[in-house]
Order: sequence, then structure tokens, then C-alpha cells
Amino acid sequence: MDKKTTETYRARLLEEKSNRIKELLSLEKEHLRNSTKDASGDLSAYSIHMADQAGDSFESEKNIKLYTEKDKILAEIEDALYRIELGKFGVCTKCSKEISAPRLDAKPYAYFCIDCAKAAESARYRK
Repeated sequence: MDKKTTETYRARLLEEKSNRIKELLSLEKEHLRNSTKDASGDLSAYSIHMADQAGDSFESEKNIKLYTEKDKILAEIEDALYRIELGKFGVCTKCSKEISAPRLDAKPYAYFCIDCAKAAESARYRK
């Protein structure tokens, strides 16, 4: 991959990294730091109804899952930036073939070429 193309992907990855960090901070501020009482908007000192607690618990678990997925992608973006520094960006980490431009355009932090990604996905579902 030529230097100009690599720099284009680096800029895109840095932009995506910045966006993910903003999303994570917003999610943390809006949803993860609130107590159950704060999240429900209940101002009374009385206990919360069990159905309300279940709904709040579901929302909390959903937000934690969302945060975890966004954090995982942030780590993959940072790893892609590191691979750029090493000169290994755009190369499949499994078979060492070049990752196609359409794949990198869709997912610039991809570890695998499309064939290896399909094989990994297929193996995951066979378990």
C-alpha cells in the first residue's frame, strides 16, 4: 500500500477514534453514572416498583453492552493505527495477504481479508 493511501486511512482512523471517544464519554455521562433512582426520575424516598426496577436494569445492561462494544471498536482502531506505525496496515493478520480496498473502506480497522473473515465467522457459528 502506498504512503498516500496509508495516510488517508490514518486520517480516517483518527477521526473515527475521536468520534468513538466522544460517544463513549457521552454514553458514560448520560447513562452509566446515574443511580437507579436518578435514572428513573423518582424523587421520593419510597422503594421503586419491581417492574420499574426490571426495566431500569434492562436499560442499564443494554447501555453497558453498548459501551463495551464501542470500547472494543476503539481498541481495534487503536490497533490499526499501531499497525500503520509498524508498516503492517492493510495486511491480513491470518494469511498475510493484502486486505482489499473495498474492505478497508468499509472497515478500516479490519484485521482479516474477506476470505479469512468469512472463515472465522463460519467457524464461530459451527461451535
